[in-house]
Amino acid sequence: MAPETLPVIMAAFWTVDGLLVLSSAAHSPWPEERSELLVFAGVASIILGLLLPVLLDTGSLSFVAAIATWGLTMGLLTAAAVLNTDIPEVRPLLGVSAAISCLLGLITACSAPSDPIAIRWILAHAIAQGYLMVALAGKLKLENESSRS
Repeated sequence: MAPETLPVIMAAFWTVDGLLVLSSAAHSPWPEERSELLVFAGVASIILGLLLPVLLDTGSLSFVAAIATWGLTMGLLTAAAVLNTDIPEVRPLLGVSAAISCLLGLITACSAPSDPIAIRWILAHAIAQGYLMVALAGKLKLENESSRS
């Protein structure tokens, strides 16, 4: 992958992630006050996704700061969601997701943006988060269906 494409890929990932998180908030089985964290996470992800193309120089400190900030913000918001959920089956998925996002933020903050380790971790984070979010969506759907019955 060319270093110039990384910001574009990250911007697309963050924007789509934000839209999916907002959709999750809208369809959440939790009361509205418990969905506020999802709304905040979705809006933050969309804003960063839309701003990232401005930071197209992957060697810049602002690009590193954007990735580190996003990872830490999403990790902390997800950790707060762990404490805010009443669904025991969801807690481990959210906990792993929070840890992966925090690690993304820390690894990126401690690396040069063009460092192969940082780029690999960014890609691993996206793949792992995708699997975790699909699993989480399945658990929430089952919880939503069982609560309606």
